[in-house]
Formats: sequence, structure tokens, C-alpha cells
Amino acid sequence: MVWIKQFSDWVVVINSFIWGHGGTGINEWKPACDYSHSFLTKGRDCVEWIAKGKIKPKGMITSISGETLTYSNGESDSYDHIILCTGYTNEYLSPLLPQHKGSTFKHVFYVDDPTLAFCGFARPTLGSLPMVSEMQARLIANVFSDKINLPMDMKAISDKDREKSNIDFKDTSLRLNYLVNTYYYNDELADLMGIKPNMGKLLFTNPYWCFHLLINPWTHFHYTLFDKNERYRSIAEKMIEKTAAGSEAAKLRL
Repeated sequence: MVWIKQFSDWVVVINSFIWGHGGTGINEWKPACDYSHSFLTKGRDCVEWIAKGKIKPKGMITSISGETLTYSNGESDSYDHIILCTGYTNEYLSPLLPQHKGSTFKHVFYVDDPTLAFCGFARPTLGSLPMVSEMQARLIANVFSDKINLPMDMKAISDKDREKSNIDFKDTSLRLNYLVNTYYYNDELADLMGIKPNMGKLLFTNPYWCFHLLINPWTHFHYTLFDKNERYRSIAEKMIEKTAAGSEAAKLRL
């Protein structure tokens, strides 16, 4: 149902109800924003360990003094080891590309020089990097092989995308200015390549595949299901049906 925005919004509500606010339902980790409007930690193993009493969740750290951590609720604890998982920035690219300080179109093409493209520099709020980097690679290949042209108003589109992103992620992770909604972002790239399925048209021309795309898990093969290449279409059909028959998909239908 991610193909229809109104339905996908309901999926967000359902997931929040099932998993709890923020994807865990743990009060100490409760975010200031709704589901899908922040970076979501994918692994849920920690929730199981919390339920077993092996891990104790804590809130925001306000100070560190020696081996003692103090939290926003005023509580403090001492630990034998403190590991700082602060992440990293892309500053290492600056020495390599000192002249490129501007914006990118769809997190891929450098606006001032579209012969420079970045692949894998968009972070999905939900899902993995390959979910977006594969579509980015397809877009780059299509542009560099002159199969499609980039829009002339890339700068204006990039500015508009940045404004929308600042609204979508205003309560969290603004420091991660490359966060994207996995499904909407892939649809945007698919639109540029002319490969996004037209669900309205498909409902009347091919109800079978319309039904499959609506109720079964999202995959990249949705974007090759109607490819001009017969081999690609055949592979997409087999993989979508295989995904639909998988154990995880079967659980969703129960």
C-alpha cells in the first residue's frame, strides 16, 4: 500500500499501534516526532533483551563525569565501560572535492556540475541503504547514457525538497540532512526515469498485478515489472510472486 500515499499514512498509524510510539513503545526512547519522521533503528533485538531484563533503557544523557552518566530525568549511574556511538560525517570528502560545496539534486547529482554524481548518500528513515542506492544507480546510468535528461530547474527543485525535508524531520535528525522517506523517494526517482507503475491505470488494464503491488511487500522489482525488456519483466514477475509466497508475506496476510 505504499503506492498510495493515503494508505501508506495509515500503515504508519498501524505500525505505531503494533510496535509502539517510535517503533519500540519504550518511554525512555520516546521521540518527539511521529513514526517515519525520524531515523528508525532497524534492529529490534534490543527490545527483546529489555523484556528479559538484560538491558535497562535510559533517556537522554546530559553529562558524563568519569564513569558516571547523568540523564535528563536527574538519575545517574556508574559504568565500567562507556562506548560513544557518535557516528561520523562526510567531511572526508572535502579534501577530495574542495570546490563542490553546493546542493545535490535528489541527493544524487551535483547541481552546479551534474557530471558529478553520488550514489549511496541518502539515508532511508526505514529500510536499508541498498533500497535507495539501487534506484540511484539506475538513475545515474540512465542520465550518463543519455537515455533521460535531468530537469533544467534542478536548483529550484532541490531547494523545495530541502524545505519539505526540514518540515518532515523538523523534530529530529536535522543534522542528517540526507534523510529520505524510503518509498516516496524511490517513487520520485522512478518518476524521473518513467518507470513508476500507474496504479490507477493498472487497476483497469491489469487488475492481477495491481492487486499484487497493493497488498504484497514492496520490492525494487515493482519498477521493472513493465520494462520494455521481456527478460527483465519475466524476472520481476517471478520475484514478486516469490516474495508474495514468502513466509514474511504470508504472516502479513494472516
